[in-house]
Amino acid sequence: MAPKVDPSEVKITTGGEVGASSALAPKIGPLVGEDIAKATADWKGLRVTVQLTIQNRQAAVSVVPSASSLVIRALKEPPRDRKKEKNIKHSGNLTLAEIIDIAQIMRTRSYAKDLKGTVKEILGTANSVGCTVDGQSPKDLSDSIESGEVERIASKTIYISNVSYSSTEQGLEELGSRFGKVESVRMPRDYEGRSRGYGFIEFSQEEEAIRALDELNGIEFEGRELRVAEARGGAANGNGGGMGMSRPRSRGYDDE
Repeated sequence: MAPKVDPSEVKITTGGEVGASSALAPKIGPLVGEDIAKATADWKGLRVTVQLTIQNRQAAVSVVPSASSLVIRALKEPPRDRKKEKNIKHSGNLTLAEIIDIAQIMRTRSYAKDLKGTVKEILGTANSVGCTVDGQSPKDLSDSIESGEVERIASKTIYISNVSYSSTEQGLEELGSRFGKVESVRMPRDYEGRSRGYGFIEFSQEEEAIRALDELNGIEFEGRELRVAEARGGAANGNGGGMGMSRPRSRGYDDE
């Protein structure tokens, strides 16, 4: 009798590795391990949750990163071999804007009532990871942060989805510069270096972000019709638009 298959298996695996999925191979085909390794390659060395949606012995892989995985990946540290290194220490510094980006991604899995609360949750994760934020202890920053500071940064930032997978930060910066001075462009990428289909443009002034929001939504850019929202709305209210990750209503802060 063929083994029973759960059509929505959920597993914890280490990004870029095959081993954690080997027990599934007899059920859904010998290449499932390679599929998981490929889908999680840009999370190499990090513990992430993967969901396998199985149909006709084919598995579609969705990655559901925890807040700690997002924080560690944002540090851009070289991959570590978890089999050789135990109790891995993390250091480095993130900006508050990067913390807000992560909070927006995690917003739909947060128990906080507003974005400020989710930012404080992510600062708590950063404190546990061991990095600094804007050169400060995340705990000290969390104690002193006010809603106005979060809103000030978020109000100058727009969230753009349905971006071409071949788009670059330079392309988005040139697009945003039509409306004012661009402070930064943040575009998450997959293991092949391609855009994940969304990004953030931070302007120097709120008025510039408002103009960009009004004029960019729905325009065609590199063959795709852009969808634009206020970043302070929480990553377009949770509609990932190409994020490449599913979003169950589970908290997911301590998976790493």
